[in-house]
Amino acid sequence: MKKSSTLQFRSLDMTSIPGSPSNITPTTNDIQMDMDSDSEAQQVALELTQAQEQVHTTNKAQERHQEEQKRREEEEEEAPQVAVMEAAT
Repeated sequence: MKKSSTLQFRSLDMTSIPGSPSNITPTTNDIQMDMDSDSEAQQVALELTQAQEQVHTTNKAQERHQEEQKRREEEEEEAPQVAVMEAAT
């Protein structure tokens, strides 16, 4: 009997190989997951991070505005006192 020079491969369950393509929809707690759920989750996480940064930037700008307004009000309150002191000298 002649041995074949062609390599023989056993059929493998491709779903057990990490990173291999699969036609099976993954499930978590018996709930079918969308194949794009990972990329969608990453997109949502990115959008959340951007929204948090925007809120932080807005809060900082509002804080600076309030500090500037307070400084102006204090200067306005002090202006008449400074004028009286200068006039007295």
